[in-house]
Amino acid sequence: MWEYRVATYVTEYNNKKKRYFIIIECCYNDKGKPEYHTNKDTIHLITNHGINGLKDISRNIQKAFNKPILDLDNFPKEYAEN
Repeated sequence: MWEYRVATYVTEYNNKKKRYFIIIECCYNDKGKPEYHTNKDTIHLITNHGINGLKDISRNIQKAFNKPILDLDNFPKEYAEN
């Protein structure tokens, strides 16, 4: 099974650490635990199924905001704000 998820990671830019948030595709194992995810550089809002396909993607991405945020720096753990 897979679904869209909100995820976060930290990167350094100009000697400053910055936290970014992103939508990823996340795949789960048979026990329902996150097993792997798409590369953070992957673009997700693309389809060859017309405007209705794009609307479907948008609806599925909206569901991601109702789930805990995944921490890509410690995948598959969830992100907890300090």
